[in-house]
Amino acid sequence: MLKSLFFSFYLLTFSCLDLTAQTQKPRPKKKVFNSFSENKQWEQRLNEKLRSGQEVRMVTPISGINYDSDKIEFVWQNSPSGKLFLGLLSNENQEVLYKEVTGNKFIIDAKQINLKPGLYYWVFESEQDVLTLGKFFFKKK
Repeated sequence: MLKSLFFSFYLLTFSCLDLTAQTQKPRPKKKVFNSFSENKQWEQRLNEKLRSGQEVRMVTPISGINYDSDKIEFVWQNSPSGKLFLGLLSNENQEVLYKEVTGNKFIIDAKQINLKPGLYYWVFESEQDVLTLGKFFFKKK
């Protein structure tokens, strides 16, 4: 898959930051609750003001929402012209999905992409800039 430079930059930057932290202290064994832990770098990025002049407004998902359905709906308003992309990452910076989207709606089928329970960060971007980002928690029923 061809990814935008912005999405690839976030993955590389956050992975490098994560690796630095891992070399300083031993990493604890993975536990189920870790998949719901916040990623400090992504949380910081969520709190920063995005540079885009685009006025894209995400209707759903509301950042921080809990999903227990297999269908996760992304709906937005005021789409800019040109190509739009949706990236989805786990809280451990693992890419789950990166896809070009069209129109004003895209539905992720959690079963189809084998989404595991946990915290996920999403990035909505154009070819030139990150437009908005957020997070959601996925819990299977």
